[in-house]
Amino acid sequence: MRASWPNAASLARSRPVSVNSFRRTVIIFGAGVMALGMALLALRLSGHAFGFLIVVGAMGLVGVGLNGTIIILSAFDEHPGIDRDPERMIDILSGPASRHIWSTTITTAMGFVPLILIGGAFWPPFASVFAGGLLGLTVIAFVYTPAAYRLAGRVGPRSFHSREKVSIP
Repeated sequence: MRASWPNAASLARSRPVSVNSFRRTVIIFGAGVMALGMALLALRLSGHAFGFLIVVGAMGLVGVGLNGTIIILSAFDEHPGIDRDPERMIDILSGPASRHIWSTTITTAMGFVPLILIGGAFWPPFASVFAGGLLGLTVIAFVYTPAAYRLAGRVGPRSFHSREKVSIP
């Protein structure tokens, strides 16, 4: 457990560099926390016991959940000033990004259905946590990400798209 803290600190330092914004990083980490919450909710609803495969399923769920949030953020970033226009946000959410996220979610969740139905103690807990959490997390991503993006665009003196580029000599 002690060895994982330096890795988490390294991730927390490197993530803002890869998305060029601390605000986007906070939105992405918030989605990660919600993914863990959805994994625990799916575990509770499925009635399975907590075990190692649940941890593995939750880690996979976080990765897939962050992917959906990053796709939505990227779609918003293509349109400067969108954080001030909720109607344009809805138009973008119902476009190609939405189709990609929903098709990935539905095919992944349906791929886990046979593992849920076979019974036993090994695969059904993992599959139900991953599939159930993914369905819930996708709905949350479509609600949380636009709201957080809009809120983050209002925080501070500048919006996302009005910052100056800084060159390092």
